[in-house]
Amino acid sequence: MVRQIGGEPGELETVALLLELGVAPEAMRRARERGRLEDAIFDAVLDPDRQRRTVSPREIEARGGTPAAELAVVIQAAGLPAPELDEPYFTEEEAQIFFELARLREVWPPELALQISRVAGRALARIAQAQVQAFRLYVEPRLREQAGDSVAALPEVHWAFERLLPLAAPYLVSVHRRLFERELTEVAIREAEVRAGGELLPGAARVAILFCDLKDFTAYADTAGEEAAIRAIEHLAQVVTQECGSTGRVVKGLGDGYMLAFPDADDAVRTGLGVIEHRRDEVGPGVHASLHQGVAVAHDGDYFGTVVNVAARILDVARRDELVATSAVAEATSSAFAWKPVGGRFVRGLGEPVQLCRLVGRRPVA
Repeated sequence: MVRQIGGEPGELETVALLLELGVAPEAMRRARERGRLEDAIFDAVLDPDRQRRTVSPREIEARGGTPAAELAVVIQAAGLPAPELDEPYFTEEEAQIFFELARLREVWPPELALQISRVAGRALARIAQAQVQAFRLYVEPRLREQAGDSVAALPEVHWAFERLLPLAAPYLVSVHRRLFERELTEVAIREAEVRAGGELLPGAARVAILFCDLKDFTAYADTAGEEAAIRAIEHLAQVVTQECGSTGRVVKGLGDGYMLAFPDADDAVRTGLGVIEHRRDEVGPGVHASLHQGVAVAHDGDYFGTVVNVAARILDVARRDELVATSAVAEATSSAFAWKPVGGRFVRGLGEPVQLCRLVGRRPVA
């Protein structure tokens, strides 16, 4: 059996250790076909779930669930190859999803399921890629170094992956629930603002909201690699913390960027400019930033309302090394900073375009 899988001395040693770990020969063959026999340890952890996939699209349809043709389109929309009609593709728990969706067709029609599958597939593909790359870049090398070589490290790599993988799904579910709660809160507060007709809502406070992130970060990560991308994110985190100081607050991270809040617009502009200047000469992507001030509702450590929505949506107007703000910010900070008008921008939920300005620089101290 060993000789059927690999014939080189190094491979024979690897195969022997994999067999000792209980890895099936079929998993080794799949890993070897992908070009890295050691990766069979990942298949070994994934195989029990694969074996639970016993339900085909045809069976789901026959049992009153989503039609097989619709299932194929939904899976393709998520970025995966469509299963064959009789392919045992789903677990029984996964099949229950499509039985329930079939019962809810009047309130959740197929076109909505397709739209969500498309969005979720793109997001989850990036998450999966980041997880695999982080394991390969950080966990595996550390374990190999401790063991002395890659073969001797296989038991520890197997152990680590076996324990980390089950944490992924519950973690993603918990994050999704909280993000869903946040989205509901944001929508509710925007609607309440409209109904209030200018009256302050409970928890409302005047605040300047600053968004800053790494311009064209995804393209940079694709070309420079995950390790370089992580270094850029870590450096941005250090710079944002340093520049924010005691005048503002980092509200939350946004993957490759941050949302910050300040009681004073001058401090917000100063921080945004400082972050841009610190990243300008660094290797990798620069920073762009956007800023708006007004009344926002504070809730569970976050801010909600039109002021946040506007600040976020004007970010893509700013090019690398630029800070774009609303005219309200430019007017409020004109004694300390010089601005150049750049015209209006329509923002969803507002009837009139928002007038924007691009930061030129600090004004000379008199």
